Amino acid sequence: MPKQAAKQKEMMSTQVLLASSGLAEFYKYFEQAGHGMFDALTHSGDLRVEQIILEVEARCGITFNAAVRIRIWKALRYQWFRGPGHSLPFIERTDVPELVLPPLDWQEQDSKFKFSDLESDRQRQVMRKQRQAAPGEAGQSLQTFQFEVYKRAIDLIYEFRDLERCVQEWERRNPRNMIQEDMREEMMRIRLKGIVDHANANIAVRKSKAMQQKRFSTTLAMVQVVALALSALMLFNCMTVLSGTPPELLFTFFVSSKQFICAIAFFMSSVFANVVAERRKGDPLIRELKKTVLNCERLIERISDFRIQTEELRMAKSEDRRAVPVPISQMTFGIADRKETEEEPPKPDPSMTKPSAAEPEAAKTETEVRQRPGAKQKKKKKEKDKALALWAPDAGQKLDGHEIAVMQKQLAQSYKHLEALPADFRRPGNDRMWSFQDRLGGVKEDELCVKITTGNK
Repeated sequence: MPKQAAKQKEMMSTQVLLASSGLAEFYKYFEQAGHGMFDALTHSGDLRVEQIILEVEARCGITFNAAVRIRIWKALRYQWFRGPGHSLPFIERTDVPELVLPPLDWQEQDSKFKFSDLESDRQRQVMRKQRQAAPGEAGQSLQTFQFEVYKRAIDLIYEFRDLERCVQEWERRNPRNMIQEDMREEMMRIRLKGIVDHANANIAVRKSKAMQQKRFSTTLAMVQVVALALSALMLFNCMTVLSGTPPELLFTFFVSSKQFICAIAFFMSSVFANVVAERRKGDPLIRELKKTVLNCERLIERISDFRIQTEELRMAKSEDRRAVPVPISQMTFGIADRKETEEEPPKPDPSMTKPSAAEPEAAKTETEVRQRPGAKQKKKKKEKDKALALWAPDAGQKLDGHEIAVMQKQLAQSYKHLEALPADFRRPGNDRMWSFQDRLGGVKEDELCVKITTGNK
């Protein structure tokens, strides 16, 4: 009962809420729709307020005017901000501190920092070159200059560089902490294939545009040839028509003739077509994208090669992260040839082995030798060592169950810790002056020298 009373006190009359905004006449619709009380202390979102207005319109069969609807929406939505504990001071525009920007000619003085210490965005904006000082020039022999790069490449190039850095860091990690067919490698391969597909699509679009420009250039070359031919034809026509003209008037009539003017127009059109055709240039981004595709394929091959090289060192998917020793029953002994059809040795008595305290779980369960899934293990034939066969002729024979049990017991006992060495224990050697520490005077230099005596006294 006290909790219900507290909840009722938190409710607010919708009439008071609408009257504060000059909308008291619309209270009857809210009361008829069942929204006579409004929870003013609850932060109602945009969807909740919109739902209340839609319910009032649907149950009363009315539609609020756009201006009235906006005022009602604001009255319901802004009530939480007017509640207790939510009154925040209004901030004038003049109270907002101005943002201090550097001048237009300002440049960052970061040329003395290491390139790796710069931010990634800043590394894309600068380029450094090294120049060796000339003979007799003062200063350092190898000078580094930093230049601003105002030309940006497409995002695909920077994404490839990011992945290349990820692959380099992945190859430096310890493969024993990796899993066979690791999903992180698969994600890098998927991203690289996505870059290849996107780059190939971009290359196809740019090649189509390049082919279109090439067709336009071919058309302009044909226009140029036709215009030159027509210009020469007009000049020949003009000379043929004025062949009987007196020499004193030939030049005047030739320059003022319509054929000459038409020839000049055709010549100018050919020159204009030549200028437009020579403005066509190859797209340099096609070569950059092809290079990116080739590098992505190489990175994919690097990931595959790294996976194959470290396959034996990685953990299986079902294997725990702790290193588990391979059971003795799965170890191979001797160097003689063994066939896969040989029977497995009998399992030793578990009571003969005592699990060590350091690895209780490893001694309880025997894990299988990690193998690559889907691949058959091929055993290579080992050549017999003739010298070893002379010294130990029984080295290639299969061990029986008793010998394996003894070896398991010895391995289990080898995990036991030895007793601690005494405090005054000191290994022999190392400090050659240790034997003289009990003497009061320390080392006697006279005893270390050879005394020379004469034969005559």
